[in-house]
Amino acid sequence: MGDSGGITWVEGTPFQDTIDGYFPLRTSLAQMLERQGFHAAVVTIDFAPIIHVSGLPADAPVPLNIRSGQAGLIHRLSVCVTAQGLSGFGYWRWLTQANGPPVDLGPDIRLAEPAFLSGIGFGKGDVPAGLLGGLHAAADERIGAGVLSPDELRVMDRIWGPFPVEVGRIVDATDRCYHGDLFEGEAIPTGFFVLQRAAR
Repeated sequence: MGDSGGITWVEGTPFQDTIDGYFPLRTSLAQMLERQGFHAAVVTIDFAPIIHVSGLPADAPVPLNIRSGQAGLIHRLSVCVTAQGLSGFGYWRWLTQANGPPVDLGPDIRLAEPAFLSGIGFGKGDVPAGLLGGLHAAADERIGAGVLSPDELRVMDRIWGPFPVEVGRIVDATDRCYHGDLFEGEAIPTGFFVLQRAAR
């Protein structure tokens, strides 16, 4: 499905979990997928401390101090997570400026402590759903993935996106991005979204 595609309605399971900060973010989220038994997921993390230490091996523990790196804070982060990697957007800031902070929040950034997350998980299926891969088709139109149109926006309750199409990229959401809350009357940018309708 490309940017000209529509919405694919798929089976999804709302869930909550806690991920640790020992591993790089991409690894912690991959472990979460395996633990939950999902093929893919879209998740949101709120208010989590982060660290970046240049050259730290992926299997090395989180340092006890950050004098050799940078400390920061995720205010809110939303990511599409699959076995191939992650793609997301969010709001964060760096509290220290040693050697200059990364422009993007990379998938190898580490949480400085465990973080709570919530999201929607998806099982593997044969229906192409953009960044999320092949998912199970849904019997109803409750949870979808794809590129939104104005008609579809009018009946949505919650949306997440737009997500970058490049796997492994997390961008600063300086423009309009949505982590679940849809405000009536707002213009929605073009891109890949995950969306949900409330039960009626």
